[in-house]
Amino acid sequence: HNKLVTVHGEYLICVWNIDPELKLINSIKSTTSISVTEFRDTTNDIITGSRLGTLHLYTFEAQFNAYILFAESSQSLQEPIIGIKSTSETFILITQNAKIAIVASNLNDILKPLQLLKKNTILSQTEFIDLSRVVLGDIKGNVYIVDIGTFEMSSIYTSTEILPVISLAYRSTLI
Repeated sequence: HNKLVTVHGEYLICVWNIDPELKLINSIKSTTSISVTEFRDTTNDIITGSRLGTLHLYTFEAQFNAYILFAESSQSLQEPIIGIKSTSETFILITQNAKIAIVASNLNDILKPLQLLKKNTILSQTEFIDLSRVVLGDIKGNVYIVDIGTFEMSSIYTSTEILPVISLAYRSTLI
């Protein structure tokens, strides 16, 4: 079944089946303010990032027909997480202050965050193209693409109006 996850009021997570009809599967109250959520690539697990820089992993328990908190990070990145990309073994995180961190699937082994863009850049949006490239939008309206492996950055758009980027979407093929 196709699933959708939504976050409401920063603390309420709702998981929906969308086929054959829209139906709420589960709602979960988080203990931290959620800033981003993502389904894990290899499972139905849900990973959330918080404004405090922590992660929570929720897993579906068939016996209860519900999502439950499976794990939470013991360390904090000390800044809001605004982007998550999951792989089978790790999570790639982007923070509001334009840093990248790699976290092991146990949520406790975190590589030291590295600066993607110049300091004092405050990001408002992220969109992963794939595991090695991410599009970043900042609060001044600038849009960048960064190669995560080489840290090579290209400016896609430089704003003259200083309006924050409020949404990004990427599609690899035409409809």
